[in-house]
Amino acid sequence: MRTRPHASTLVHLATGCLLLAGSAAAVPPRVSFVADPTASLEGLGEFTSLALDPLGRTHVAYFDPVQRALVYAVQVQGGWRREVVDAGGVGWYASLALDGHGAPRVAYYDFTHGALKYAERSGGAWAITVVDAGSPGTGHYCSLALAPNGAPAISYYVAGELCLRYAVRTGAAWSHETVDGAGNAGEAEAAQDRPDRGSKTPEISGDVPNVGLYSSLAIGRDGVPHISYQDVTGADLKVAVRRGGAWLTETVDASGDVGEHTSLKLDAAGRARVSYYDLQRGALKLAVEGADGSWTTQTVDAAGDVGAWSSLAIDADGRARVSYLDASRGALKYAEAAEGGAWVTQTLAATGPARGTSLALDRAGAPVIASSGAASRGSFRLFSGVVPSGGAAAGDRSVPAPGLALSAWPLPYKGGALDVSLTITSEGAFSDVRLVDLAGRHVRTLAHGALGAGRRLLSWDGLDDAGRKVANGVYFLVGRTGGEESRLKLVVLR
Repeated sequence: MRTRPHASTLVHLATGCLLLAGSAAAVPPRVSFVADPTASLEGLGEFTSLALDPLGRTHVAYFDPVQRALVYAVQVQGGWRREVVDAGGVGWYASLALDGHGAPRVAYYDFTHGALKYAERSGGAWAITVVDAGSPGTGHYCSLALAPNGAPAISYYVAGELCLRYAVRTGAAWSHETVDGAGNAGEAEAAQDRPDRGSKTPEISGDVPNVGLYSSLAIGRDGVPHISYQDVTGADLKVAVRRGGAWLTETVDASGDVGEHTSLKLDAAGRARVSYYDLQRGALKLAVEGADGSWTTQTVDAAGDVGAWSSLAIDADGRARVSYLDASRGALKYAEAAEGGAWVTQTLAATGPARGTSLALDRAGAPVIASSGAASRGSFRLFSGVVPSGGAAAGDRSVPAPGLALSAWPLPYKGGALDVSLTITSEGAFSDVRLVDLAGRHVRTLAHGALGAGRRLLSWDGLDDAGRKVANGVYFLVGRTGGEESRLKLVVLR
């Protein structure tokens, strides 16, 4: 019998394993990952949530069990800026979102008081609000999303009422409504109203409805919220959508013990996809909503006991990407959809006992994954992917992994600071990043020397090496490392 990976005893696994799941088909070029240095992020990390802002900076929110606090960190030039958001036994299920200006917002569970809380950073300070504390255990498995108008919304589980709830802020006030399981608390109370009620451990009938664990919230461009979650009573995967002022719920997968660790995203057409863990089979699965509203499910990976703490992203081509844990081997894994229903799966690193992965895609479509565990101090790690520019099949070891990738924002450049994201896969390789004009003439050096592997930020102020403003026109950022070169077109238009 399988046990949930929260408390599993995990075994070390060497990195570098690559598997192909599904039918034979054309597969995307293999993504090469590098573990970024996170030494300045002291302490442990659990319930990790990651987001990338328009400047390409990495933001993370996570629970630090040593401080029993919610921690926020942002990647800056030269390292990380880290700050405690809230302390005193808070921070479980941290869920991070960035507004249109890149300002962080976090929903989380206050396990000391059994309440759902929300924090947002503005003007250099954090404002903290209690969203819901109406009954015991309010706020488990919370998931935060921002509506098109910027209003925060949260899905969450209420343990005291065995239901799924949804909260949204309008102005300064929060409103709450039950999505699924409105009568569950009453049924649980009635189930205990028997002769053994006075005992220290009164039994509750096993058929009492209980829904709302592992919720994941996404809001479409039309403002319609979608929530994936588990129906605990039947161990089923469910999805709820709010239309016409009411919540419509449906069971998406009921094939065994499924629906844990869900992650829901909407594609360009507004249709939902959900990654989730199949506990009975020890597998990672994906549910896909069709154009007619019907659902199909598929197994992404079933090699071992895999799929816990899944995090889903959908790229510009509509392909699904997932980060997740292999509990049987104590490893972080990554899966990417290919053509014809195939899946490329890749083992990134051993993690030890872990609680959380979080995946986001940068502007170039490369994956960035935060992973955290409870093994030792400094167990939080960040993995940045570099997507090859060629078309080599995944797993072709004869093709060298790319050594460097560049991206920049905002483009076209219209003045101020241009933020440049640089990812290097070769540890200690000599690297060079410079700006050249259309004719290839040197304009400005941004980096030069032996740089460690990882993802870092550079900045360009619009000046050449002599301190003069460069003229309007077309330029190129050129990066070189380990005999490889990466070029990024840059238009200056003041």
